[in-house]
Amino acid sequence: MKKITPKQKELLSYIESYIKINGIPPTYAEMGEEFDVCPTAIADKVKALEKKGYLMVKKGIARGITLPKRRGLYVVTEKAILEGKHKDIIKLYPKKHLLTD
Repeated sequence: MKKITPKQKELLSYIESYIKINGIPPTYAEMGEEFDVCPTAIADKVKALEKKGYLMVKKGIARGITLPKRRGLYVVTEKAILEGKHKDIIKLYPKKHLLTD
């Protein structure tokens, strides 16, 4: 897979966390609201992530984002941070997108 930008990593982390918490992927509108950008800007970022192989989008289906099983990224919890785990990847995930234990 090709490298992704820090902003793409932030969006990917949010999508992964959202799916883990809610059992379904977020809509473009929900992601736009979270990142304070228009859904069109989110669609561009999602398209870039899809092109790089980090996610897949089923066309014509609401909440059609799916994540490949093996992506090499982690979801970091606040507990892991407090315990000093995952120090090398914490900066990739803004605190507001971390899962609480």
